[in-house]
Amino acid sequence: MKKYLLISLLCISGLIMAMADPTPMAGPAQEEYINILKVALSATTVKIYKTAMQDDKVIVAAVSDPATTKAQIVIARFNSDGSLDTSFNQKGFVTVAGGLVVIIESLLVPSKNEIKIWGYHITDERQRPFTYTFSVNDDGSLNWYAGKVPKPAH
Repeated sequence: MKKYLLISLLCISGLIMAMADPTPMAGPAQEEYINILKVALSATTVKIYKTAMQDDKVIVAAVSDPATTKAQIVIARFNSDGSLDTSFNQKGFVTVAGGLVVIIESLLVPSKNEIKIWGYHITDERQRPFTYTFSVNDDGSLNWYAGKVPKPAH
């Protein structure tokens, strides 16, 4: 009985880890987005963690590492042709200060006017959870606020 319970727990924990894997995404479209964001942000590296669709646009949650500052959280919106959507915050993206290391675990687009991300800032060997909500106004400008990380539903 203990053997089956242990195997079941290992399978469940593996499934949970696979669902919450914060590994940066890769692929041809992501490489194009990365190159565009590197130029727009003057960044040395950009890692895309999550993507989501918002109508016919692609929302990208990424982390950039500019040469002169700490990591930044980047939310960008791309048109279907792969260009930055400049109706989104006038530049096609918004940045939020990060830490030494930033990991984005989740991206949620519940409506055309709202984007939410969850993840962790890692600074001074401490892991601090974050959540940000971005409200997209009718004119494309953004309002955003930091909040508490929601507790998982039971």
